[in-house]
Amino acid sequence: MTDTTKATTKNPNCGTTKNGETVEKGKYYYKCDNGDYKPVGCLDSKKQRVPSGQTFEENQYLLQCVLTPTQDLSIDMVSCMIDGKKVGPDETAQTDIFFYKCTKMPDGRLQSDVSGCISQVVFFN
Repeated sequence: MTDTTKATTKNPNCGTTKNGETVEKGKYYYKCDNGDYKPVGCLDSKKQRVPSGQTFEENQYLLQCVLTPTQDLSIDMVSCMIDGKKVGPDETAQTDIFFYKCTKMPDGRLQSDVSGCISQVVFFN
C-alpha cells in the first residue's frame, strides 16, 4: 500500500510563543525564529534589553552582553566604574580622598577595592 499523505510544514511557533515574538528567560531574551529560540541579548537589573555586543553599567561595573561561539549568551565584566570613569583590570583610579584598584579575580570577576588614601594637608592661619 502506498502512503498518499502529504508532508506538512514545520510549525513556525516556539510552543506558546508565536514566530517572530521575543521572550525573556532569566537574564536573557530570545526571538522565536521558525520554531527555534534564537539568542538576541541580555537583560539588566531593571529588565532593560541590551543587544548582544553592547555594554551597560550596573553596580559600579561596565558589563557586556556576549554571544558565545556556541550561540549562548553571557554577561561579562569589562571594567570597574570608579567615580564615573572606566578602569580596566589591574588599573588604578583616584577620587578626592582614595586610590582604587580594579582587580581581576581568579574566577574572572572584577573587584574594585580601596588601595590607598590621599593625604589632604590643611593649613590654618
